[in-house]
Amino acid sequence: MGTWPTSVPRPQDQDIPVDYQALSPVLEVARRYRELFIAMADGPFMLLLKERGPGEFIEYANRYRRHRVGIHWSERVDQGRTWTITPSDNSRAYALIFRLPDRIADWIFTRPDLSRQRALQVKETYFSDITVYRHVDTVTVLSVVVVKTRETPQNKSDQK
Repeated sequence: MGTWPTSVPRPQDQDIPVDYQALSPVLEVARRYRELFIAMADGPFMLLLKERGPGEFIEYANRYRRHRVGIHWSERVDQGRTWTITPSDNSRAYALIFRLPDRIADWIFTRPDLSRQRALQVKETYFSDITVYRHVDTVTVLSVVVVKTRETPQNKSDQK
């Protein structure tokens, strides 16, 4: 289309070294879990998701491409920084687990008296629409769009 700015070098014209040693922890996690997913939320960040059980999410997403989910967290798990996404109508069908970006987690949990309120605000602001992507062979495909409409705690006594 000829719209690339002439003053900006094209990515394919640059010799950008890749530090595979720095990537090795991510690659090791990917190998261990067999499959990881990328999610785009309503914010300036991506989420790296892993399944509780291999194939559960794909099986469910193939049947229900768009569905409502609940997002859960507990202070007992990773000091509240690891959250879980499950389908609202069948929480045992799959679980996608992710760790909050540090800036968001720090904001939520620096004030323990406000952590539950702030977590709900983050859910409503950033996680009301989440699009999950899956890489298959050499193609990245949309697996499902999930929509979170309300907080659905796993165990209210665990949550703050």
